[in-house]
Amino acid sequence: MTEIFQGLLDQFSTVLDTSMVQPLFGLKNLFWLFLVIEIVVRLYLGYASRTLTESDPDNHQDLVRRFWIKIVLLIFFLRPVFMASNPDSGRYTAFLFNELINGFFVLSAFLRLRYIRADETRFEEWTELDAAEGMMEEKP
Repeated sequence: MTEIFQGLLDQFSTVLDTSMVQPLFGLKNLFWLFLVIEIVVRLYLGYASRTLTESDPDNHQDLVRRFWIKIVLLIFFLRPVFMASNPDSGRYTAFLFNELINGFFVLSAFLRLRYIRADETRFEEWTELDAAEGMMEEKP
């Protein structure tokens, strides 16, 4: 009976052995860095998407949807293509390319938020100037 349990235990240990599995992005612990960066980027794009929607509901752009489309493309298309083109450094190249895309998303969202806030501030200044001119015209 113990031989049967020992045999099952040996089978489970070979199935659960991850020592021969290569890291997801070519370097150990790079997966955790990938997860942290993706979580931060997702949170920022969610914040930017909500802010952009509140400021201009007609020009609604769902940045979070673009983020998830990028993740799906990374897993099912970009990573396999990079690994097929260069088996040695393909995983790491996919990681770097993903971070470039993240940088583009964050930079474009940041610049759009700055533009909208600057435009709102400019509009507030104009209305204050118009209000002051209107008050001066009423006095004489």
